[in-house]
Amino acid sequence: MTSLPYKGRARVGFRETPFSPPPHRGRKRNIMNNKARLTMYILTSGLFLLLDQLLKYLARTNPDYTYYLWRPWLGWEYFGNTGIAFSLPIPNWLIIIITPLIFLGLFLWFVSLRGSAHWRSRSNPKEVGDCFATLRSARNDRLTLAICLITAGALSNYLDRILFGVTIDYLRFFTGIINLADVMIVGGVTLLLFNNKRNF
Repeated sequence: MTSLPYKGRARVGFRETPFSPPPHRGRKRNIMNNKARLTMYILTSGLFLLLDQLLKYLARTNPDYTYYLWRPWLGWEYFGNTGIAFSLPIPNWLIIIITPLIFLGLFLWFVSLRGSAHWRSRSNPKEVGDCFATLRSARNDRLTLAICLITAGALSNYLDRILFGVTIDYLRFFTGIINLADVMIVGGVTLLLFNNKRNF
């Protein structure tokens, strides 16, 4: 019995009925969509990183310039932060050493997720060869976006530490001064917490 070529429709009696395309086409489409989303997340985080560096350059080269939407609580104000979050006094050399370890820990944690049952339920095991394949095959967009935001934000602040010895902050927010990289990190952590809450 010879098989008819695939046309996208099959005749049943005297009616034409649509039927699903071959399974491999659906898998290929899903992989393409996952790659497109991953590329979008990386590019978006990279653009935020570049924007943060541009704003830091403007703040560093114009340290006396200030502008307030609500004086003195909300506005633009340069501050060279020698500490970390909330201006905690941590030596710069220690931050430069610890930050790569945090990056490594985040990387290893993400790689370990591919072996979990929870992660396998959200990805195609045949597509999971390494952490990058895991990223491409993951259906959990919040986790992927969160990792991209945290990495880009931390990298931007880390560049400040290496180049200038301080983190350049420029956004007055009530009693503190922050930057866009801080917002990216907080946003990524919030997504992670929300993602874990939804999982449980």
